[in-house]
Amino acid sequence: MPSHVQTFALLLSLLVAPAAWPQGGNSTVRGSVRDQAQAAIPLAAVTLTNVNTNVARSTLTNEAGIYSFPGVFPGSYRIVGEFTGMQKFEGTLTVQTASDASVDITLRIAQSATNVDVQDVTPIVQTDTSALSSTLERQRIEQLPLLGRGYQNLLQTVPGLVYSNHGHQTGGRALAYGLQVGSTQLTMDGNPLTEEHGGWDVPRLPDLDAIQELHVEVNGSSAKFARPTTLVMSSRSGTNDVHGALFYNNRNSAYGVARQRQDTYTKPPYVNRNEYGLSIGAPVSIPKLYNGRNRTFWFYSWEGTRSRIGSTTQLAVPTPEMMAGDFRGLIDAQGRQIALYDPFTADPKTFSRQRLSYRGINNMVDPARISPVAKYLFAITKGPTLPQVNPLLGNNFSGVSMRPLEQETHSLRVDHRIGAKDLVYARVG
Repeated sequence: MPSHVQTFALLLSLLVAPAAWPQGGNSTVRGSVRDQAQAAIPLAAVTLTNVNTNVARSTLTNEAGIYSFPGVFPGSYRIVGEFTGMQKFEGTLTVQTASDASVDITLRIAQSATNVDVQDVTPIVQTDTSALSSTLERQRIEQLPLLGRGYQNLLQTVPGLVYSNHGHQTGGRALAYGLQVGSTQLTMDGNPLTEEHGGWDVPRLPDLDAIQELHVEVNGSSAKFARPTTLVMSSRSGTNDVHGALFYNNRNSAYGVARQRQDTYTKPPYVNRNEYGLSIGAPVSIPKLYNGRNRTFWFYSWEGTRSRIGSTTQLAVPTPEMMAGDFRGLIDAQGRQIALYDPFTADPKTFSRQRLSYRGINNMVDPARISPVAKYLFAITKGPTLPQVNPLLGNNFSGVSMRPLEQETHSLRVDHRIGAKDLVYARVG
């Protein structure tokens, strides 16, 4: 192996996190090789080739005719089984995230003239696990109509799973079948993306173009997962072909935005949301130095959001009289005045206090006792828009609050085949 390739492979291996393997999105392809009489065929050659990268892995069956390919990345594959004197078997296989595939191969006696029939051997039903799960492959991620660029919108297609952010712009949490907070774990290539205490996902998650598949287990999960409900995302990798995408989305109150029921204005509040990004993947190629076709690949994704969204806000705010120290209007639902007491008049023995008053008027604060900080805060606080409403009994302010949002995310993945049995990848993002 050339020295520069060995150096590159070493750097990649150092970046890979071994601890992430158990909860990663990789799968295992396993099965048996038998003849027409269902007798095991030891030392049969089995080759698994990624269709998009042409990276092949080969193995031999053991004495029981069993073969196994651990750590298989999601994608489309071609599987070939061969043994001397037998007709070659060839099939196509789709490997999904965190879903092992069992493919049993039957070899027939070779004829003088044979035609190899290529068949799809992707398992229709998972028979080696009792977990209740759903997988959203790349095609559905691309084609499903979504509002926004977050993975959260994809979860609406998973039965029993509910995602809620309770108004938060920077995170949310998914819960399955009414389980309590903390029962869900979100991972990307085996790396946890969930805040452990409150169950929130991280503020800025990988963009949709960087996700190869999303696998969700909502019941009966394997012991390798840390929570009853697990969302496993796998990242996209480059291929032998150069592929890329460029997008820009805009949502604006100038068109297509209706007023909500709480909006009491002639037109809806201001909205201007911009989402844009690009992604590209290809084999690593350095002119006259290195050709990574069938060996080394890269995939880069970048996405940004610039948003200004106004929404109607209803609050209970102090009245101008209260901000000036006049609390005579502090009354309950029966119209009775709520008595305020001066904390500086407490008797050290009886702990009784005198009514708060100024110039003999109860519930009045001496203007000299209002601190400069309070005066500043009152000066920048909006007054009530509904002065007839008691702030102790209802919201006396209705107005538009602006929520600015500026986010960016970058993701870079590099895959490299060291040898026939060694594949490594590193992702930064």
